[in-house]
Order: sequence, then structure tokens, then C-alpha cells
Amino acid sequence: MTRVATSITAPRIGDRLEPAALPRDAFHDDGLLRSLSYERADLTGAGAQLLDVEGCRFQSADLGDGSWRKVSFADCMFDDCDLANTTVERSSMHRCLVTGSRITGLAIGGSTLGHVEFVDCVADLAGFRSTVLGDVRFTRCRLRQGDFHEADLSRTEFVDCDLTGAQFARARMEGARLRNCDLSAIGGVESLAGATVSADDVLPLTFSMAAALGINLEKPAGS
Repeated sequence: MTRVATSITAPRIGDRLEPAALPRDAFHDDGLLRSLSYERADLTGAGAQLLDVEGCRFQSADLGDGSWRKVSFADCMFDDCDLANTTVERSSMHRCLVTGSRITGLAIGGSTLGHVEFVDCVADLAGFRSTVLGDVRFTRCRLRQGDFHEADLSRTEFVDCDLTGAQFARARMEGARLRNCDLSAIGGVESLAGATVSADDVLPLTFSMAAALGINLEKPAGS
């Protein structure tokens, strides 16, 4: 049986971080950024590839509209940050925590996430296409119209999330867990085979299943 994500390893960040100084510590190609604190840093539109970011904390930082390729984040924390509309390709995140952040339109493709937790994030239209999410948890996140097409979600948990209109076509979900989530109008409902879903979430899921099967639902006579 596929193991369900139950324990997320927290980021390992040192007690003393050096304040990042821009532009010296801006994202750049073939770089290494280690043990830095990015507080209210403006990294809008940053483009980078082959960059390693290790043991860093981002607090109220603006990382939106970026373009990252083959970038690795390890033991990093993002709190109250803006990562909206950033494109991430063939990259990785390991032991990372993202809290209270805006990740609307964030597009992560062909990447790997391991021991990553998203908490209280606004993530409408966020995409994780063809991405492996191993030991990943979304808690109290708004993921309306999120795109999980062909993603591996077999070790992923969604807790108290709004997944209205999210797309799961051809996703791998055997072993995934969805608890107290809004599953209204989701697409690719057949991909949920093998996932564990809270009984209270089944009714809206039923309508999506009926639509996928071409079943026309009608109200009882006299109602």
C-alpha cells in the first residue's frame, strides 16, 4: 500500500542568519545562497538557473513574476511572501515551509517537492503539472482552479483546503488524503481512485463524478 504523508520534516535553519544584501545576494545563474535572511527583500522578476538556495528565510519578500529553472531550495522558509506568477521548471524543494503567502498563478512544472508544507496560502490558479509531491501537505490553502495535471500526489495531504475547480487529470493519487476540503467542480475526478476522502466531502464530489460519467442528475418530482 502506498504510504500516506503523515510527517513532514521541518526545515533545518540556523539560529543566526546573515541579512541578505542586494544586489550581491540577488538570485543569479550558477550561484549558491546559504544561511541568509531576506526580510522585505524585493526580488520581483528574478530570473535564475542552476541556483542552490540553502538554509535561508524569506520574510515578507517579493519573489513574484520570476523565472527559475533548475533551482534547488533546501531547508528554506517563506513567510508572508509573494510568489505570484513565478514560473519554476525542473527544480526542487526539500524540507521547506511556506506560510501565509500569495502563490496565485505560481507554475511549478516537471519538478520535485519533498517534505514541503504550505499553510494558509492563497494559491488560486497555481500549477503543479507533471511534478512529484512526496511528503507534501497543504493546510488551509485556497487552491481554486489549481492544476495538478499528471502530478504524482500519492504522498500528499490536503487539509481544510478550497479545491473548487481544481484539475487532477491523469494525476497519480493512490495514497493521497483529502480531509475537510471543498471539492466542488473538480476535473479529472477519476484520478482520485485510491485516495482517501473525508465522508463529509463526498457530496460535491458526487456531482463531479456524475458529470465525468455523463450522468444527468434531476431533482425529485415535486421538489
